[in-house]
Amino acid sequence: MKVTEISKVIAQMWKDLKDAFDAYDLNAMEEMIGKLSEVALLPEEEKILQNAKEACDDFEYEDGRAACEEAMSILA
Repeated sequence: MKVTEISKVIAQMWKDLKDAFDAYDLNAMEEMIGKLSEVALLPEEEKILQNAKEACDDFEYEDGRAACEEAMSILA
């Protein structure tokens, strides 16, 4: 897989996580956080993923959505 293809896959994963926050779908959030934690992320993305995980754990879905949007802006 090329780097650009990998970046697109990771960007889609962040979008899927944002969509899960939008839908208040706890199972999908946990699944996407798990998948993102298994891939190589940029250091900034690692911090954002931690913020998204904490938002999920604390049911702060708006914060989680904002974290996903921040990650997506880094990859854009």
